[in-house]
Amino acid sequence: MAACEKWQLLLVVSGVLAAFEHAYGYTEDHRICGTLPEIYFANVIGRIPGGSDIILPGNQKPCRQKPLKERYREVDGRCNHPLDFGSAMKPVKRYIKPYYQDPKGYNTPRSFSERGKHPLPSPRAISTFIHTDRRKMDRYTMWVMQLGQFIDHDITSAPVPTEHNSSIRCCGLPPDQKPEECFSIEVPRNDRVFGQCMEFVRSEPWKDDEGQVIYPREQLNALTAFLDGSAIYGSNEETLARLRTSDGKGPLLKTMVVNGKERLPQDVNADRNMCLVSRSRHSYCQLAGDERVNEQPGLGSAHLLFHLFHNYIVKALTKGILGKDMHQVLDHEVEAYLQREPTPLHEYIFQEARRIVGAVLQKITYCDWLPLIVGPALIRKYSLDCHGRSRYNKFVDPRISNSFLTVAFRFGHSLIPNQVSINHVKLELKDQFMVPDPVQLYYESILEGMQDTRSQMKFDRHYNDLDLFVGGLLEVPVRGGIVGDTFGNILANQFADLKFGDAYFFMDTSRARGFTNEQLRSIKKYTLRDIVCMCGGVKKSQRNIFRAPMGRNLQEPCDARSEFNIAPWY
Repeated sequence: MAACEKWQLLLVVSGVLAAFEHAYGYTEDHRICGTLPEIYFANVIGRIPGGSDIILPGNQKPCRQKPLKERYREVDGRCNHPLDFGSAMKPVKRYIKPYYQDPKGYNTPRSFSERGKHPLPSPRAISTFIHTDRRKMDRYTMWVMQLGQFIDHDITSAPVPTEHNSSIRCCGLPPDQKPEECFSIEVPRNDRVFGQCMEFVRSEPWKDDEGQVIYPREQLNALTAFLDGSAIYGSNEETLARLRTSDGKGPLLKTMVVNGKERLPQDVNADRNMCLVSRSRHSYCQLAGDERVNEQPGLGSAHLLFHLFHNYIVKALTKGILGKDMHQVLDHEVEAYLQREPTPLHEYIFQEARRIVGAVLQKITYCDWLPLIVGPALIRKYSLDCHGRSRYNKFVDPRISNSFLTVAFRFGHSLIPNQVSINHVKLELKDQFMVPDPVQLYYESILEGMQDTRSQMKFDRHYNDLDLFVGGLLEVPVRGGIVGDTFGNILANQFADLKFGDAYFFMDTSRARGFTNEQLRSIKKYTLRDIVCMCGGVKKSQRNIFRAPMGRNLQEPCDARSEFNIAPWY
């Protein structure tokens, strides 16, 4: 194997990528050195510090609709990059070229070993053999997993094809009758849960303007790649309008009242495959910025929490603005003003609140959550700390990488507990999927349980026939983190791209787009615990909500210290 310069090196451990080193200059199909099979870069047009491979699809057009000096980001992610990278419904990027099984390497998934002699084992067999349920309680709370899923649903969604607005059926069909997108999973005969086949459909491919698949096959990201609060507001104008009051022009987000308490609005157009309503009069499918809101109670509660946080910021900002030229403004006066016919000031309040909420979400992610996941060494290596300011780099490709979307950011699945606490009762999580009722009835109780319930760790040790997901989960966690070196580098590299490749990142130095020093101080002081105290209906919480309440991190009563300092905005 040829020798490589240090900057060209990718460490390979048991057949999986274990580290990404920043590459400087320009490369073209450079050989990567390691101790196992050779891996080659795809043709890389550019490689920059803190960035990723920049590959320009032929039908990408520059964004000229508005300059980057604009104060507010587009809801669909456009105009945040000279070539619109990171906007919704765009292909993901790759660090290495795809490895498909067909002769041209364009489309067919691998089903045989590298030398083609043996079929690859069933993913279900690997899952049951290696990733056994160990029911080991950890020092972290369920919020580590739950915020991770919420972040994931803010920046990634790989759409899958459907038939007549319903899931495609693959199992039980003769080979000549199976739809092209079927890739069903064979299940061992002795499986305790499934029959002999598990339904699985390949994700939608990237297509050109005429609807033809572009090869080699690439996956799509249906959402904006940026951590911009799209899980709250949506990734298109239609969803945003459905969420806002006053026919899509009001400053508040819509809510429904259930038993005297505000809940998420109803989605009358919900996909029935993604929401199972009961006969209860309170049961309905919830509407949020991401359609997966009804997936499980913890996720729905996180959506509702940030939904209510937006309205909390709107009311605080309105009260401050009205109070500048008036007497002390009372809460009912704020409510009355927000119900008026929309004016330009209403729109300003909405956009500014959306801007603040997105910034707080970024702060919690980068300053509080991510260091727990990847550890301090990778935070330093990729300049992901929250000190000072950051500077936008238009040469950074902010798109989500394939390895991040489909593999590395799925590490959170290993943290999901088998049971959830709902109304102070432990229930099997498998019985709560796609059921929205618990959020509508027991939102406050779910949040109380999430800040006390420990995450579950499912790491084991076995090193045969590893793919990226299996190998990544089996690695020893990095010092001070939850994931191993492989996933840690993939995650840190991606979050660096989303930091330096986002013109609207909350720490950016831009005067037009950025926050003032006073505003930034308010944002950096705010925590997820503060949001839970102000908008979650709980009476007490530990200071570090991601760690179990023990030792010096015991729960304390919520008080006025959790109020957001909105004064720098008026």
